[in-house]
Amino acid sequence: MTSGLTDYGTGSRTVYTLIAAEVLGVKPERIRMHRPDTDTAVASGPTVASRATVLGGNAARVAAERLNSLLIATAAEMFGCNPVQVLREGELYIGPNEEPATFENIVDYAKRCGLTLSAHGKWSAPHIHWSMEDGTGKPYFAYHFGAQVAEVAVDTGTGKVDVTGFWASHNTGTVIFPQGIIGQLYGGITQGIGYALMERVDFDQGYIQGVNFDAYLIPTALDVPDFVGKFVEKPFKDGPFGAKNIGEPGMVPTAGAILNAITHATGQRVRDLPANLERVLLGYDLRQKGSDRACKLGLKAG
Repeated sequence: MTSGLTDYGTGSRTVYTLIAAEVLGVKPERIRMHRPDTDTAVASGPTVASRATVLGGNAARVAAERLNSLLIATAAEMFGCNPVQVLREGELYIGPNEEPATFENIVDYAKRCGLTLSAHGKWSAPHIHWSMEDGTGKPYFAYHFGAQVAEVAVDTGTGKVDVTGFWASHNTGTVIFPQGIIGQLYGGITQGIGYALMERVDFDQGYIQGVNFDAYLIPTALDVPDFVGKFVEKPFKDGPFGAKNIGEPGMVPTAGAILNAITHATGQRVRDLPANLERVLLGYDLRQKGSDRACKLGLKAG
């Protein structure tokens, strides 16, 4: 069984495995995901816009359904009955008059008969239309809704901001991989904390000024608070078993929630990211002020 759109590092391989196992009624341990490269994988586009679960998951579902039909047909031939008379309970196949057959029994019978138990699955996203000229239409077939709340502690003497609490609720459709979705949400919130408070890229005449990661701050485990994550499992009609996505949406509201919390704590709105010490304490960025002053003098800021 093969499916399109393979992604790594996001838990999608486990999601595909669980989808296939559910359709086939087998233990997930029986499913092995190949690691195709660009020479062997069918082109199915990138995983941007959190497409992996819906597109790849549906492809895995379709492939598993076709393989399941082959297994049912094989069991019917083995039992000498019509495929509609074959029942399946997990890994057991039950005929009208015979003793139940195991998954191994069916596979072995197919091998003896020279039957090929192989299937491919393809699923294409629903057609959408978007007009760049008019700004009308539907640019994406699936939308994610979520809300996040941040609690912060601001040191008014230094401008240092600590995120002390975090709550997130997201409409993800059916949750297929519970551990994975929590990991994705935690990772997205962590990225958002870095975006809001630490990560900075400065340019001078189009050139990035940071030349090493020793000056590029990112969150560590000590910067991430405990958080409460909730998922609204309203099934998505086009998703596999009603699933949708959590990848990028888990990060999108984070910086906004943190900056709103800073405003609530200090009464001052930070409008540039990251919300570093001087922007929170003074209301402006010392490095940017120095650069602006140098430009007025016709000098290059150093």
